[in-house]
Formats: sequence, structure tokens, C-alpha cells
Amino acid sequence: NTKGLDPSVKRDFTRLGVTHILALSGMHLAIISAILTFLLKLVGIKRRISYVLTCVGIFFFTAMTGFLVSCLRAALMLIIFNILRCFGKRTDTITLLFLSVTIICIVSPYSIFSMSLQLSFLAMMGCVLSTRIIYAIKFLRRLPFKPLRYVVFSLITTIVITLATIPVLSVKIGGIAILSPILNIILVPIFNLLIYISPIYLAICNVPYLSNFVGGVCEFLCEKSIQLVSFFANLKGIVVPMSNWIQILGIVICVGGLI
Repeated sequence: NTKGLDPSVKRDFTRLGVTHILALSGMHLAIISAILTFLLKLVGIKRRISYVLTCVGIFFFTAMTGFLVSCLRAALMLIIFNILRCFGKRTDTITLLFLSVTIICIVSPYSIFSMSLQLSFLAMMGCVLSTRIIYAIKFLRRLPFKPLRYVVFSLITTIVITLATIPVLSVKIGGIAILSPILNIILVPIFNLLIYISPIYLAICNVPYLSNFVGGVCEFLCEKSIQLVSFFANLKGIVVPMSNWIQILGIVICVGGLI
């Protein structure tokens, strides 16, 4: 529920190309799916039954969100994936992505004009493409220091996703946010941490002192993240306009090369 967010916060996140952090997406559903799978395994539920119960949990969460298009795309991918696992079958991410989007467009044809669906689809394609790039470049996978690998992998993934979503984002914000890759590397881990902390905070919200400490940490991380976004969003020249045909040509060459 983002109704309580100040419009300026939404504007700043959009301007810097990090608005996906505020949107329900596959990241949230993947975390929920992982938690459900872990808990069901912990209590000794059989594997096939756990797949079915996970699908039910994903469906109810998606229903709670009002079947938002970006959330629905991820939900369909996970549900189809779990159903296939239930029958001992496997598939690839691209097939799941195209199948889920096809189902959405059959049920609701006008969804194809939804910017949320377009960004969700292109971002997921960027994730798939970046994984293949990282896998193809052998020395990247041999980096000895894990934090360094995380930074390098995150940077490549963010750049590829940024390039993939340029056609849609450039229309919305009127250009390209040049600091988007760097800010994603900084902000995504922080908000991932907040997502993991939030269920713990809800569980201990009535525990004196401990709940105050955890709540204070969450509030501090949120406040500093928003201040960081606000600072960069108000800098001049942070968004490169798309009016220059040389820039457009460069982007087309980069995207074409990646494909």
C-alpha cells in the first residue's frame, strides 16, 4: 500500500529509475515462496503437497494486492513453476515469462498497454540476459572474493535491466537516469533487508525494547534511503534527455550487442 507515500518520494524514485523498489514484484513473491517452502519442509509436509500449498499461498497474497499486473506476472510464473515441479517436470525462465504474460493478455488484452506489465516483462528479460552474460564470461564466476562477485554481478544485472527498460522508462521520465545502476546496487540490498526484517518485527512488535530497536533500525534505513534518493533526484543533469539522436543510436547499438 503506497497511498501514504508523499508524491515527491514517488517522483524522486521514478526520476532516478528505481521506482521498482516501491512496487510489488517478483522479488517479494520469491521471498514469500521461499519462506513458505522452508516452513512446510520444517514441519515435515510432503514435497508435492508443499508445492500445492505454496501455490495457494502465492495466490492469496496476489489476491491481497488486488491482482496487480506486475505481481500477477510473477505469481503466474511461480505457480506454473511449482505445478511443473509437482509432476517432476522442469522448464526455463523465458518460457515461464512468455507463458505468464500470454495468459494475462488473453484474460485482459488491455494489460499489454500497462506500463507496469511492460516494465515487469522487460526487467525479467534483463535478468535472464544478464545471467547468461555472467555465465558466458568465465572469469567473472571465478572471482575469489564473494562481496566483489556480488558487486560485479549486481552491476552487470542492473546495467542490462536498465538498458532493457529504457524504451518504457524514457517515455515516462523523458530520458535516462545515469545513476540508476549505482543507486540500484546501493538501495536494493537495503530494501531486501527491510523485507526480511519486517516479518520478524511483526512477530516481536509487543516485546519491549527489542521491538523499539528493530523498529528504529527499519526507520533509520528507510529515512536515509529516501534522503539519498531525494538528494540525487534534485541534482541537475541527472536525467539525460533522449532528444539527441546520437544517444539513441548508442543505446540501440548497446542493446543490439547484448541481444
